[in-house]
Amino acid sequence: MDLSIFIILNLIVFVGFFVKGLIGFADGLIILTLGSFFIDIKILIPIFAILTLGGNIQQLVYFKKKVNKAALVPFLVPVLVGIIIGTYFLVHLDSSYISRAVGIFVTLVSLKILFFNKIVLNNKIIKYGSIPYGAIAGILNGMTGIGGPMVVIFLQSIEKRRMFFRGSLIAVFSIMSFFLFINYVFFGVFTREILLYSFASMFGMIAGTIVGISIFIKIPQKTLEKIIAVTLFIMGIIIIFK
Repeated sequence: MDLSIFIILNLIVFVGFFVKGLIGFADGLIILTLGSFFIDIKILIPIFAILTLGGNIQQLVYFKKKVNKAALVPFLVPVLVGIIIGTYFLVHLDSSYISRAVGIFVTLVSLKILFFNKIVLNNKIIKYGSIPYGAIAGILNGMTGIGGPMVVIFLQSIEKRRMFFRGSLIAVFSIMSFFLFINYVFFGVFTREILLYSFASMFGMIAGTIVGISIFIKIPQKTLEKIIAVTLFIMGIIIIFK
């Protein structure tokens, strides 16, 4: 591996997991957006799948006692089914289509954070829409690695306690990332190159997570989310048209 790529990748991974440590999500949005300028998106997505599995387990240690288990089961089943469908798309679609899908999704999420962050799902959607909503989140996660924002919207609507929201979010991400990892193994997505990049980026993942969690309470979350959203919007537009 080229030394410059090793350094750049670790810096990008550090920033992504630092942000996740602060606000609980957006690692995939940042890593896949920045990383796509240096690495093919079909290689980058499974690299992120390995890293996010380790990062989620690392965070779950901190928040394992703050999980709303009862609320998660109806949502998780369709998510896992969706991941299988999304992985099929990842394997069979051209890289340019997946890259544009990532760019469009990143842009939409950034607009949601900037202008519609108070929107939550009503009780009817939570009750009757959790299956299709979860399936869509799973498909996005399997195909692009970034179904997390839809999980965030769902959990914001059912869990108002800050620590339980964070714990439930990490629990869902941990299950999704584990299932995604198994799914990628089954579909033969992982290659020697992907494994090399993944293990070479572990330092950035571990360091970013530790630093992010250590200061997430001290920084106003709304301010940080808006800064991230503006950055993601710009990067998302660049990816779509690059």
